[in-house]
Amino acid sequence: MRCPKCGADKTGVRVTNDLGDSVERIRQCKACRAWFRTLEEEVRRVDAPYRS
Repeated sequence: MRCPKCGADKTGVRVTNDLGDSVERIRQCKACRAWFRTLEEEVRRVDAPYRS
C-alpha cells in the first residue's frame, strides 16, 4: 500500500478478514507518520447501507 500523502510504500500491515481474503490494513505511514483509515473500514462504511 502506498501512502496517499507522501507516496512511501509499505504503510500497511497485511491481515486476513473473515472471508480469508488478504486485506491491506493501514494504520500509520512509517515515513511521514500520517494516520489513515483502513481499507477494511472504508469498505464497511460504503457497504453499511446494503447490509441487513
